[in-house]
Amino acid sequence: MYYALGSNSTTAPADGWSTEVPTATEAGTYYVWYKVVGDANHNDVDPACVVVLKTSGKKAFKMRWTAVPGAEGYDVFFGMCNKGDCQLLASVNGTSYKIKGLKKGFAYKGYVWAWKNVGGAKTYIGEPSPDVHAITNGKSNHYTNPKKISVKKKKLTVGVGKRKAIKAKLKKFSDSRNYLNHVSAKIRYYSSDRTVATVDAKGRVTGVGPGRCTVFAVAENGLRVGVKVTVK
Repeated sequence: MYYALGSNSTTAPADGWSTEVPTATEAGTYYVWYKVVGDANHNDVDPACVVVLKTSGKKAFKMRWTAVPGAEGYDVFFGMCNKGDCQLLASVNGTSYKIKGLKKGFAYKGYVWAWKNVGGAKTYIGEPSPDVHAITNGKSNHYTNPKKISVKKKKLTVGVGKRKAIKAKLKKFSDSRNYLNHVSAKIRYYSSDRTVATVDAKGRVTGVGPGRCTVFAVAENGLRVGVKVTVK
């Protein structure tokens, strides 16, 4: 594992990478970036936290997310859609949190940011998770949540410099209603290792270097499915 201090949460530092965890003596927010550097048998990894916002009763959500290596806790940011930015709701040690007492049939949004203690200060790791949006009770008068996301093939082989498309499909919670469309696309795509393969907004996978990775197709509320990609 390699670490480096960055100036913000969006641009990875170009240098300063070390196996030593950065430390600090003054209170404040520090942007600690980290990466797994591969060897002859392992690929580099771009770790990311992926969140699912799933209805839990008519007025509650269960938020779940993938663990981030090295994290000591997770800050949960949450809010009502179209009502400004998400606010810090809770700081938890696990990978799930239940949010109760919401309004039935209303749209909410949220994301999670992993952190660890560095020199006595809470320091965010990498970037926050992609934001997720969903409706309590699964639907409102006009809109609905994704119920399921699927792909035609869960394995894909592509050559270096070549391209193949992932064909992902969504199923609605209520067929008579529209999706919220509060994010950039109904389905967003992420590669677990961009040194092996990249993926664009349309689900087209391009081989970068020999190896294996997973490309995730993610719905608006965080439901996801992974495609195992082999690049030769």
